[in-house]
Amino acid sequence: MTPHSLPLADDYLALYKGKTLLIKASGRELMPDRLTHLCDAIRTLTSNGVYITLIFGGQTQIDQHWAKDHPEPRPKKDGIGITTPQVLADGVIPAFAQIREELAAALPDCVQIVAPESLVCTQVEDRGLVGAPNALNGIDDIRNKAFGFMGQSSDGQAFNVNGDDTTNFLVQQFAHTVDEVIMLTDTRGVVDDEAVVPIILSSDIREDGSHATIDITGGMLKKMQSVRAMLQRVSKVAMTTSAKLLEEIEDWKGSGTLCVNVNAIECSPMQQHERAIVEAVFADFIEKGTFRRPKTTEELEAQLSAHNVLRVGNSPLGGFSLMDRGDRFTELCKLWSGYTGNGLGQQLAGQWQGMIPPGNTLFAMGNPKDEDPASIKKVIDIFTRLGLQNQGRLEEVLAAGTRLPASLQEYEPGRNPLLFTHLKT
Repeated sequence: MTPHSLPLADDYLALYKGKTLLIKASGRELMPDRLTHLCDAIRTLTSNGVYITLIFGGQTQIDQHWAKDHPEPRPKKDGIGITTPQVLADGVIPAFAQIREELAAALPDCVQIVAPESLVCTQVEDRGLVGAPNALNGIDDIRNKAFGFMGQSSDGQAFNVNGDDTTNFLVQQFAHTVDEVIMLTDTRGVVDDEAVVPIILSSDIREDGSHATIDITGGMLKKMQSVRAMLQRVSKVAMTTSAKLLEEIEDWKGSGTLCVNVNAIECSPMQQHERAIVEAVFADFIEKGTFRRPKTTEELEAQLSAHNVLRVGNSPLGGFSLMDRGDRFTELCKLWSGYTGNGLGQQLAGQWQGMIPPGNTLFAMGNPKDEDPASIKKVIDIFTRLGLQNQGRLEEVLAAGTRLPASLQEYEPGRNPLLFTHLKT
């Protein structure tokens, strides 16, 4: 299966049509083994009406060109590369020319490569000929443009420019244009306990880039500082790899780490263009045994018509259906999240709690995959963390004569789920 034939690819691409993705790629992502993936993804996106702003680095290529004529390593101060006039001439300029030529050949009709003189910079202290962007010369639209690692001062001095600095500058200046930032990394995102963290909320990122519960260290700290700053202006910043770039867009589960501005999260009834995505989520959860299969087409349609989607920008994050069961009972069903852990459940709970009429009892049913105590505990923990009380097995509650809606009194034979309730005062 090719990346752009993933299930729901067309539906997700439709969500991004007319949107602008700012993609930041390091020089490593532009090496031959990765450049093909990146360019294939950009061609697919632009051909489907998605605007791209590409920011590319060239550290790897600079080092390669420098090594051709210089046996000694590139000069550094405190572990950070210094751009001397010699490094600029023998490393930076030829590396930029090489990458510009490669991108122009691979993406002739997709992006326009911005000339260094258009990126106006001020010199960074103690870094040699390194500049920080502060203005654009003759550019008022960054869509389908590529910005590299060279700029110049107002008097014409060429500079080496850090890609993160260019990314932050463009986000500051064009936040009204940029819908999402995607940073390509070797690790596919933030890694915790040898697994990629699927989602991080802005409220959990500290000023120094550390996290309230995730151990973030090394170079990722600096990246997360940058992410935290960008999330004050854009709704989401994703991290993934070149090979997984399309999957990040086309698969409802994403492919790396999605960092979300909590102030941009909103919830409302499912929109028509989200229907195919939600239906696919339902099917996936049914296949895994998390949801039971709806008994009839009418039942499925009722659940969809009562479905609410939690989203940030154009990205669905989770959802739930609230069904009026009469006699002041509301059923919470089809609860899902594309990203488990790290606070999305509380975001969902905060939304449905505001939708329940006062005096109504919210109820939900959880079905452990088996009778293993660990499976049962997992289901109980999920619902109790969301503010519901565990009432035990449905048959036991019915036998005790507890007042329940008719839909539970006539629940299908052979199933005995856990029942959870919450009274809205």
